Amino acid sequence: MRLLACLYLLILVVVCTTAASAQQPTGRADGWRGLVIDVSTAADAIQLLGKPKSDKTGQSLQLILVDKWLPGAKYNQKVFRRLTFKKPDGFDEAQLSFLDDKLVLIDLTARTGDAPDWIDPDELKEMFNADFTYSEWHFGKKLPPLAEFEKSESAPPKKFAELYHLITITDQSFVIAGVDNIEARGTSLFGPPCTGCAKSENKKRKGRDAGGTFPGQVWGIQIVSRKLANN
Repeated sequence: MRLLACLYLLILVVVCTTAASAQQPTGRADGWRGLVIDVSTAADAIQLLGKPKSDKTGQSLQLILVDKWLPGAKYNQKVFRRLTFKKPDGFDEAQLSFLDDKLVLIDLTARTGDAPDWIDPDELKEMFNADFTYSEWHFGKKLPPLAEFEKSESAPPKKFAELYHLITITDQSFVIAGVDNIEARGTSLFGPPCTGCAKSENKKRKGRDAGGTFPGQVWGIQIVSRKLANN
């Protein structure tokens, strides 16, 4: 009887541990789809994602907002290898850049509009297992120095900009997500404006938005290695 009780207790512990593990977030802020910043190689990427659409060397990096946080301007030099993958699951495109055969930039173009698998910005927290800070976008936008940004207020605004970014920072990487929060206005290149069309489209967008804190659709994500500042 005692043996059966111990066996039952052991099974119960295993089941509970497995269930708890399944509930833990699997995302990480220094990687994507099993690829890890500063660790994964081009061969790793090809093994996971298949044959790339293009494979180019002698490339520079086009960074969103955080270029000033990477002194030395290494990213401007044409020393990177870039693999481009078309339509990986859930995205229109993924561009992966490598320096000395180590992954230093993941640049993802998300699906938007009526695509069934567009990304709600509230999903980013689970995707990357991290909290994100809101940053309003405008033409010529520049972020404050990194130390100042890390101390800034992270609470979301009462009114969101039509275009904004969500940013999270780790010891290994910066993650920057661009969000399109522009409402349709029914403008037309030919003929009168279609206000009814705009109302219908906006109603459809709001109906598809999962709610939560952040409105809109994610249009792009960059995961940037902080080691670019040290090279």
